[in-house]
Amino acid sequence: MKPDKKYNANHAANFQGIGLVIQQMLRLNVPDLFDSYLGKRPKQSTYKNSDIFLGWIYANLCGAQRLQDIETENIKASFDKIPVAKLCSPDQISRVFRSFGTEVNRFKNPDSQIEHEFNRNPLLNDLLLSLCKRLGLLNTNSKYMIDYDGTTIPAEKFDCKHTYKGFLGYSPAVSMIGKIPVNIEARNGNTSASYKIKEALEDLFTRLDNHQIKTWAIRMDAASYQKEIIYYLQKIGKKFFIRVHNTEEMKDDFKIASWQTVELHGRTEEISSVEFYPFNDNNKFRFVVSRYNKSIQPNEIEYQYRGIITNHFEKIPGTVNYEMSDLDVIAIYDQRGDSENNFRDLLNDFNWSRVPFSDMNANLVFLYVSAMAKCIYEYTLEQLSTYTPFIRDNYRLKIFIARFIKPVMLHWEKSPNGWKVDLMNLHDTFAGLRRWITRE
Repeated sequence: MKPDKKYNANHAANFQGIGLVIQQMLRLNVPDLFDSYLGKRPKQSTYKNSDIFLGWIYANLCGAQRLQDIETENIKASFDKIPVAKLCSPDQISRVFRSFGTEVNRFKNPDSQIEHEFNRNPLLNDLLLSLCKRLGLLNTNSKYMIDYDGTTIPAEKFDCKHTYKGFLGYSPAVSMIGKIPVNIEARNGNTSASYKIKEALEDLFTRLDNHQIKTWAIRMDAASYQKEIIYYLQKIGKKFFIRVHNTEEMKDDFKIASWQTVELHGRTEEISSVEFYPFNDNNKFRFVVSRYNKSIQPNEIEYQYRGIITNHFEKIPGTVNYEMSDLDVIAIYDQRGDSENNFRDLLNDFNWSRVPFSDMNANLVFLYVSAMAKCIYEYTLEQLSTYTPFIRDNYRLKIFIARFIKPVMLHWEKSPNGWKVDLMNLHDTFAGLRRWITRE
């Protein structure tokens, strides 16, 4: 039987590479996964919920920054040339995203009398984790390190309050595993990073446990240096690496008999460990401390200290040496710097800095969908970098669009078994892509 329809890409439709991403998501049954969580729409609806959510995700991977961008000529022309693509109007995306918002919780701090607003979305959190598992970004066999951190999103919306940086916006708390966001809690701008962290962690670990995603440790900044947080992590058996506040009292506690001189952070530093009881009870913890002389005056010493509290006490049998050395602890904590790059990508490439709605709960839906876009993006980079050398797994989105989304030209054929796609690019550079398309 001859194919009954053909689609050839042309130069007016210059985001054809997204067709390969869509085809791979269909191969992995990702649309069905979305609909299993999001539910069915009325029978008369033209689009499924998966079409609406994934349509925006694919447009994001073509460089769309605002919902209205899906109506630009290049994006519309490109999607019209991809028979497996469905793209609805920005108004419909907006209505559907809003419909998945959840109730905002409000708490008044009894000490400051300031009202704080929080929002979680369990349904979209579960969908995000299931998507990560479906794409192979997370699995139930490995044990992961979590990075817990907060960021600020400038936004002059109806319900925004001033952040500690002075502008109106939101201050979401985000947990990540590597480059993958796994939990997002919306917080209004006036909520400090240190407020109600324990409740956020309880929600995080409950979600991960429900999806059988195992973790062994967590990294956190000084906002989490709190007795209730440390004791909670200790109780549930998680190793932690938390930055310690630099107070004069802490510097006194950091008095250590012997220091080891090392080259660290591009300068000469001294490091060591001390074990003591920071909360005046019977619970002892290990503090790994580094210091360097920050004075620029000759013959003058003015130390800058940095401390990390951890419950990683284990020692090599028969010795006094820790299984995880002081340098190892510092190296593990320093990897937390990657979370700053993750926030940079989410804020800029995946549009967290351009939240479209006037309400925090609707904007949390947008943050979750954008996080799903990042997951699909990381999966695609991981796959493509394996099959072809001209795509690297550390590319920013703009480079990915320039090197893959735009130059790829596709040919679609409809056969009895559905749509089949092949590359029109004949250059050897694209040979690996053909292997990716045709793999079993």
